[in-house]
Amino acid sequence: QPKDQINLVSASKKVCPNLDAPILVPCEINGKIFQLADEQIQAHLDKEEKIKKAVEEAKLFEMTKTEVIKVVQEEAEKIGLDPKKIISAKAGEKFKKAQDAEHQVLEREHYQKAKRAMDLKMKRVEQYMWTMSNRLKSEPSL
Repeated sequence: QPKDQINLVSASKKVCPNLDAPILVPCEINGKIFQLADEQIQAHLDKEEKIKKAVEEAKLFEMTKTEVIKVVQEEAEKIGLDPKKIISAKAGEKFKKAQDAEHQVLEREHYQKAKRAMDLKMKRVEQYMWTMSNRLKSEPSL
């Protein structure tokens, strides 16, 4: 035989599975059975869980939405706005300004009280220091 000629080997009839291939597990989704890997099943379960959480949050939001509307209407009536006009931009701005003004008044009162308390405390400290220094000076010497 010449050296350039290649010898062919007969093919094996055994079928070996791919060891790197993921293991497929039968899984039922929406009434249909699919062969899925573990990662695919986990991804599907995570997706379903996210959908369920989103639905629950939407239900909670819907329940509290009416309460929020009631509170806004009550605050609007306190200020003297028509609740129907709050939807418009000007009425909304007026509502915000009134809330900000009320907050500033409360904040100013708080700062004034804090300043008075601090001044009183400083005055007491100064009186104490003066008293202590004069007691030491006024002791009679024998």
